[in-house]
Amino acid sequence: MAVLSGLYRHSTRMVQSAMQDIFGITMSLGTVNKLRLEASDAVEEAVLEAKTYVQNSNIVGADETSFSQGNIDGCNSKNSQAWLWVAVTHSQAGSNFVQRMLSVVTSLKSQRRNVLEFMTQAVSAKRQGQPTPTLLPQVPAASVAVKNAA
Repeated sequence: MAVLSGLYRHSTRMVQSAMQDIFGITMSLGTVNKLRLEASDAVEEAVLEAKTYVQNSNIVGADETSFSQGNIDGCNSKNSQAWLWVAVTHSQAGSNFVQRMLSVVTSLKSQRRNVLEFMTQAVSAKRQGQPTPTLLPQVPAASVAVKNAA
């Protein structure tokens, strides 16, 4: 659900259709939205951790992303170019979902980590009351400098 909505930017109806066509699972639009919100809640802590990490970094880079606005459900037949900028209003659950999924996808792709695997682990952890997996880069133990080892 979250990967189709967040990573591939499918509408709720497109996700509903994909679930039926690919997996044979029939679900209401409300269920699609409920599962999106569950995924958003599942990655909240990991996104906050990553946000704090970036805010405390000495050097931070930023970039915008262009993308083709057209989509297969026909809502933009001109297929116009668009720029992706995220503005979050904390009172809107949908905005939180978009902000969190973009943070998750961007962080994981830059580290060459699997988005679906992370989302599966995050939702499972949330459902079981376990800690959320981290979005922070995984540094191999051999590359960590040890101070005052003598």
